[in-house]
Amino acid sequence: ETSAALTTANWVLLDKWLTPIGQPNVATFPFGTYSKHGWVTKSNAGDADIVMELRKITTASVSTLLATSAVNVVTADAIRVIALYDFSIASDVSMLTTDRLEFRKYARKNGSGGDPTLTSWYGDGYNAYFTLPVAGADICRTDGSNIIATSAFRAALGLTNHSKITVDSAGRVAIGSTTVDATNVFQCFGSASISGDLSMFDNMSVYYGTVAGSRSQITHVGGKLYIHNLRQAANADIVFQTYSVGGMTLKYGNRLLLGSETDDGVNTLQVNGPASFAGNITGNVLTPVRTVTATYTLLLADRGALVRMTTTATETTAVQTIIIPPAASVNFNVGTTLNFFRSGAGEVRIIGSSGVTLNSLAAIATEPWLYQKFSGATAICVGLNEWDVVGHIK
Repeated sequence: ETSAALTTANWVLLDKWLTPIGQPNVATFPFGTYSKHGWVTKSNAGDADIVMELRKITTASVSTLLATSAVNVVTADAIRVIALYDFSIASDVSMLTTDRLEFRKYARKNGSGGDPTLTSWYGDGYNAYFTLPVAGADICRTDGSNIIATSAFRAALGLTNHSKITVDSAGRVAIGSTTVDATNVFQCFGSASISGDLSMFDNMSVYYGTVAGSRSQITHVGGKLYIHNLRQAANADIVFQTYSVGGMTLKYGNRLLLGSETDDGVNTLQVNGPASFAGNITGNVLTPVRTVTATYTLLLADRGALVRMTTTATETTAVQTIIIPPAASVNFNVGTTLNFFRSGAGEVRIIGSSGVTLNSLAAIATEPWLYQKFSGATAICVGLNEWDVVGHIK
């Protein structure tokens, strides 16, 4: 489309376009910077200025100016030049869903040279387009350096609970924030659900939390997968579960728990349940020793350990008692062994809490006593709340 010769410095209306009826069909036209892109050639001597207006048109044909672009100067003859018109809107504009948008192109002669004519080129081959909403669907705007998805676009993607979608000038994408870091190409602030495969062809880091040095991280580097809990606190555990059952827990302090999340606070490896080893177990297998001086109720951490009663009481003073708790309190598995040793002069007896049965050759089968100083015994769990006690007992 070619204009008449521009003979004065007065603005002349060259073209205007009106969106179809029912478009853009939005209740609010969001603030930001919108752009029109196209191609223009000039012929005849003399320079030309081009400016665009963006207007709102009601069904009663009332026209409201929304924004005016900066002036574009065209100086070269017979060469298609890119014309980019930016419309800056300072605040959201209320619209009726029946309102339409109108674009007006004005031109004028620039300087004292010849009278130029302008030709505007349209069509797919000339990359002419507008970054404006269509049918109230996908809307994007720029804040001058980043491309920001507005509320309609976020709603279409189901992201109404997140703040923004932002693409910076380097092509880095942030979902859920207008802040884009200078490192990662893709950044997601908030939960993400992916129904298909996620393929990464480089190293990958996934963070949980926002404070550097206090967040969780999954990193794939050099063929290795690292899982870090960087919260630096006593509860900074890593738990692997199947459904809702705790399967494996790596505790803060590098203690590994298998079959339970209950930590004895001592042993580096804790197995809650039967264990099968196809090969040899090498190294020092140490028996934990717990020294007690008064009546003591056994803990899960006492499995396989030696409970050493060191009371100095005499035969005629109060007896010190070792109590085996019920499974409802401490869930000892069948096959668990508990070892006891009397290292002092005071009497030591072993009893079960209410509901716990002890079997032994002692005078009172359910209440075996360690025979004398330096006597020992072992209790073996043979069923739910049932224990066999063997050793130097009376």
